[in-house]
Parts: sequence; structure tokens; C-alpha cells
Amino acid sequence: MKKNDLPLECDTWLASHGFVPNPFPSNATRAETDKVLQNDETAFVRVPNYGSIRGTLDDPGAHFIFAESGGGKTTVREEIKRYYDGLLGMKNNPQVLSVIYKNFEDLPTGDLNEDDYQQILYRAHVERIIAAILLRLFDVWGDKRQSACIRGIKHKRIKKQLQWYLTKFLNLFPWQFKKLQKSARMRSYLPLLHYLIRVLLGALSSLVPATGPLATALGDIPTYKNYSKLEGKFIAVELLSELISLCKEIGYSGVYVLIDNLELGYSEEKKYEKGFYRIAPLFWNLDIYDISGMIIKIFIPQGMEPFYKQKVRQTRILPVKMEWTRDLIRDVYKRRLRSCWKVGEDAAEPSLEVLCDLSLRDKIDQFMIEYGCSKKTPQALIEIGVRLLDEHFYTTERFSDELISLEAWERATYKAMGSKGEEVL
Repeated sequence: MKKNDLPLECDTWLASHGFVPNPFPSNATRAETDKVLQNDETAFVRVPNYGSIRGTLDDPGAHFIFAESGGGKTTVREEIKRYYDGLLGMKNNPQVLSVIYKNFEDLPTGDLNEDDYQQILYRAHVERIIAAILLRLFDVWGDKRQSACIRGIKHKRIKKQLQWYLTKFLNLFPWQFKKLQKSARMRSYLPLLHYLIRVLLGALSSLVPATGPLATALGDIPTYKNYSKLEGKFIAVELLSELISLCKEIGYSGVYVLIDNLELGYSEEKKYEKGFYRIAPLFWNLDIYDISGMIIKIFIPQGMEPFYKQKVRQTRILPVKMEWTRDLIRDVYKRRLRSCWKVGEDAAEPSLEVLCDLSLRDKIDQFMIEYGCSKKTPQALIEIGVRLLDEHFYTTERFSDELISLEAWERATYKAMGSKGEEVL
């Protein structure tokens, strides 16, 4: 059997036993499962300190959140975004613009021991946060739920200010322009897009007055003469603060900035050290956390904790840690199966027992939970589940007619523990 045949054959086999979609998908089929789980509020399991992690505009809670690799950082990030997105357009609820900042490509390089480079890198992060907020405004522009939040956009001064921000800061994200152009809701803004692309390609160092339909619709761009690429970090933070105020004028209660994927893009042995130093200026400079109406949450891999403890001396903003108890791991496992169980509400509690033969049937649920507890992360449940299905389909001659055996489980865990060169989960 070819490896690329596994997703289709596996999903068909699982469906015949009541699981749709696959609760333990490989990368090829993960999108469908993730969509099901994200739309099922009962599938989300809250860690004990979730209230502090999410926070509110009035009480932001924790700004720095540590978690083991696979410990749910991205899941919690998406749940926070889903929660506030769900409140948009609802009366008597906070109208929060949720923004994800997770792309750290092409940041300035240098020596962090030099004060000048620290300020340059900090300024780059602040400018990219500004760009991420602007891109998010674009993203929600055509959402009918946003009608109350964009009532102020008709004001000429606000139009001019937004135009200036878009021209100045979106050139930091050239890879986003294709996405913007493909969006149907952006068709009425093509003149603006054409202008932004022209600025990106030919006038990055200076502002060019708008011409044609754009100038007629929005007026001239205000030139913030006090803003220069050569000036210090404080002007960028000031402009971020002004943008947050602008979002409030448009109709938002505030802005949540969720920062994640700090370690991506580096080799395994260097990802935590290099990832930490890439984001370190946001730990050392606290003025950005004092901006009224903006809450920043940084999701930090546990592997960065030694560098954090060694290099971060401030005590005003303390980190919290996401920790998974045995009961929480069991809850994650049960809820995940329930979300993918399509036999019917009156059927028995979903279990992997229906997939296993007599040698494994009465043990599988306990084995899965114990394995997750040993790794202390929910992700371990998914990874061992993927390995278990692999072992069944790759080594069983009549895989579609047989059930998973104890031998398949033993092979999966043997390989997962990294024996004799096998990859460790």
C-alpha cells in the first residue's frame, strides 16, 4: 500500500465505524478535522488559568503565556479569536478586533547586545503589528456584522488617517497583496490596491500624493513629517497608539493582538534560542503594553523559558504557564472523539474500542490517556493516534477487514519513544 493512499482509505474505514472526520488526522487531512473541532464549542477544554490567559479589555490578565510544545497554544489563541469574533455585531457586548501576528520573516538582523539594534528590532515588531491590524481591518471590511463598527468610516478625517496608515505600513507585508486582490469584498477598493502596490514597488522611501479616483474619493495623504525611518522606537509606538484610537473612533471597543509561532523557521537545535532573541524586544520594552484599548498576548514555547529567565529582568509583567492535568487530558480525548462521532446522540459514549480487536479493545482508551499524560500535552494524543493508524494500515495485509491489534499499539509506542533512531514525538 502506498503511503499517499492512507488518508482516503483510512477515512473510509473510520467512517464505516462511526468516526467522521478522522479524529487523529495526518497533515493531509487535518484541515477538515480542525474545522469540525473549531465549530464545536464543546470540544474546547479550558486550562485552570484560562480566564487570566484570555483576559478582558478592563482586566487584561496575563500577557506572556508559556506552554509545552503541543500544549495548546495555537488552540487557545484561536479560541480567544473565535470568542471575540463571535461577539461582533452583538449589542451590549465588547466589539473587539482580534489580530494574529505570527509572521516573522525578513526581520532586521544584528547584535542584540547593541542598543541601536534592539530599538530597530523593536520598532520593526511595532510596525508589523500596525500592519497586522490594518490587514485585519481589511479582512472584516465586508462582514455584515461589522456595519456598526465601521459607521465612523464615512468621516473624511478618518478616511485620510486610514489611507496614510495603509500607504505607510502595508508595504511591510508584500506577500499579503495576492490575498487582498483575490478577496471579493475588496473589488471596490481596487484603485487603493493599485496605489498601494505602486508605492510598494517604486516609492517605499517616501510618500507620493494620491492621484485619480483615489484622490477624488479620499483626498490627499496627510504627511506625518515627524515620522522617519531614522527616528527612535517611540514614534512607532505613538503611531500604534493613534491607530488604536482610530479603531475606537470607527466603533471598536479595543484590539487584541495574539502573537504566536515564535520558534518557526529555525532548525530544531536552535529554534528556542533564536526564536527568543527574535521576539526579545517585546519582553524588554513595556511601553507597548500601556497603550489604552490594546491587549497583547504572547504565546511562548516552554523551551524558551531558560532564555526568558536569564534575559528578562522586569517584574511588572509576569508570565503564566498552561499546564495539563490528567483530568484535562482525559477530557480532551473524550471531547475530541465525541466531536467526530457520527453514530447518533443515543449511541454509547464514543470510544476507540470499536476500532480494536479483543487484544486491545478494553485497554485502548486507558492507553491513549496514559500516553497523553506522560507527555503532558494534548498534542501527544493526536500524534500517537496518527502513529497507531499508520501501524495498522501499513502493516496489516487486509487492513479494511481487520481491527487494530495490541501489536500495532506496541509498535506505535515503541517508535514514538525514539527507539534505535526512530523519531521521538
